[in-house]
Order: sequence, then C-alpha cells, then structure tokens
Amino acid sequence: MIIDHDLQLVLLHVPKCAGTSLRRAFLEDGSNRSVVDLIDFEFDPILKRQVDRAHQPLMDLRHRPEWHWLQRYRVVAAIRHPYQRLASACREFLKQKSRATEMQVSSTPPSREQLLAYLRRLPAAMDSHDLRWVHGFPIHWFTHYGKRPKVHHLLRCSQLKDDLTALGEQLNWPSSLRERLALVGTGAGLRQSDDLEGLQ
Repeated sequence: MIIDHDLQLVLLHVPKCAGTSLRRAFLEDGSNRSVVDLIDFEFDPILKRQVDRAHQPLMDLRHRPEWHWLQRYRVVAAIRHPYQRLASACREFLKQKSRATEMQVSSTPPSREQLLAYLRRLPAAMDSHDLRWVHGFPIHWFTHYGKRPKVHHLLRCSQLKDDLTALGEQLNWPSSLRERLALVGTGAGLRQSDDLEGLQ
C-alpha cells in the first residue's frame, strides 16, 4: 500500500494486478512528496499472526492505524480478470516454492497439474490466511470491507493505459507522475499473460 499525503491518495496493492509497477511509479515520482510505502512482513499483535504489509486484505488493515487514511483520502486500486490473475498467482507461488519450480516457470507456464494442485489447496490457504498463497486471495478482500467497497477508483489491467490517463487528468496528478504511469500503462517490462485454457 502507498499513502501519498501530498496528493491525498491511497494506492491499495491488489496482488498480481500491476501493483508493483504502480507502487514503483508513485515512489520514484514522490521523492519530494510525503509518501509512505507499507511493505514487508511483520507480526500483528491484534491479529496474532504474520501479515504482509504490501498485500494486506482490508479485514486485516481495519485494525491498523493506516485505516483512517482510507476514510480521508481518495483510494485507488487496480483489478484484473480473475482467471489471468489466478494463473499469475500460481506462477508466483511456484517461483517462490523452490529453485526447480522457479527455473521452470521462468521459461514455461505452470502445467495443468500444477494449476489444479494450486487451486485445490487455495481455499484452505485462504481460511488460514497462509501468506504463501496471498497472491491468490480474492480481489474483493483488497477492495471491500465486508460487502462495503472502500475504493473510489478502479483501474482495469485490461485498459490500464486509458484508465491511468483518465484518472491522472481527473485528479490533476503532476505531469511527471502521469509520464511514469503512462509507461506502466503500456505494460513496459510486464510478462505476457499465460494461456488460460488449462485454468478454464
């Protein structure tokens, strides 16, 4: 999550939805602004478990002092087609699982068997908030508190360039930030989405 106090903006990081690229753009542009970057893992004394500060579901964030900025500032998040996101989440899981699977997914997509194994174990991982599966936690965990939406502006990964351009104009972001986000919108440095036939 990024909190930009000068722009009065909160960027919620939905895993596997261009969040890393968006964070980087705001951080690089915000060197002269008051920007807070929440990242890394830590033990939460209220929840009594580890939390991923970068990808924190709103049900967890509700107990943090940063929550009140979601009430005061404009909140932005990027979303992605769920199948594309799950395929990417599976790849990320395998990348972090072992050196062998990391090498495999650097050149080829996850196999059908790997996708099925990932999807079968995901519900239990969600129930236990197992952070090894955080990239596959449901999108609405990061955009809604219960049934209440907490995001003012959704950026669609499928139309990221247009959505970023429109939002930058609407919220009057600095031209330097818009230029950085334009590069994010073109998909510079992003991996092409996996074939979704196996996942479907």
